This record gives sequence, structure tokens and C-alpha cells, in this order.
Amino acid sequence: MRSLPDRRAGRARNDLIFMFWTRETGVIPAALAGFLSASLSARGQALAASADAAQQATGAALQQLGPMIASVTFMAILLTILLQATTTRWLAARLGLLLKSD
Repeated sequence: MRSLPDRRAGRARNDLIFMFWTRETGVIPAALAGFLSASLSARGQALAASADAAQQATGAALQQLGPMIASVTFMAILLTILLQATTTRWLAARLGLLLKSD
């Protein structure tokens, strides 16, 4: 099986599986969570400054939601990295990718 982005690379199926398992994780979710958190906090501050009580309550809720999203995203990234880090050697052995030592 060859990789879809670069068919000329000639990577084996096991190489691709290993590459997909050990890929870089967390950069994009962290960036998106940061943007979303900042956006919610800014919108929450704007609503909290409103004269309407319902909008103030909504603003307060939005201000609390931003840090919660960032925390959940951080924990998901951390758990994913820990799972991948602890199973990488096992997967490489299962796929026959480890070099035999003399």
C-alpha cells in the first residue's frame, strides 16, 4: 500500500500505520481552543457590561466557558500523548519495524 499524498514514496502499509499512530498531536486543537477561549471571553465581557440582566448572565457564563474549553482540550491532548508514548514501542514490534539487535 502506498501513501495517498505521495505515491512515489513507496511506503509499506506497516510504515503508514506507525506514522499515523505517532503523528504530531495537539497543535491544531490547542490553537483552535485558544482562539475559541479568547473569543468567548471577549464576547462574555461585552455581554457582561450590558444593562440587560439576561445578557449579563449569558456574559458571565461565556467568560467561564472559555477556560473550561482550554482545560478539557489540554487534558485530551495530554491523555492522547501519554497513550501514544506508552504504546509506540509495542506497536513498532507488532508491525515488525524494530531493528534486531546483535
